[in-house]
Amino acid sequence: MGAKVNECGNSRRDIFGSHSVSTSRMSKGKPPAKSLDPRTGATWSGRDGDPAWITEAKNRARFLTKRWYSR
Repeated sequence: MGAKVNECGNSRRDIFGSHSVSTSRMSKGKPPAKSLDPRTGATWSGRDGDPAWITEAKNRARFLTKRWYSR
């Protein structure tokens, strides 16, 4: 593809722009767990809606994992 672009007298930047696919739009995999339910072992990353086990809690801080607790 790059050879065809060069044959026409254009650069890759002329055709495709200065940036390729943004890394922020690419999937970065499963996010780390932010909260842990000690009773069932279920985790929650803080994305999407709150799970029932944390919605019912009066003190959410007790569910934070060690990684998030120190912040």
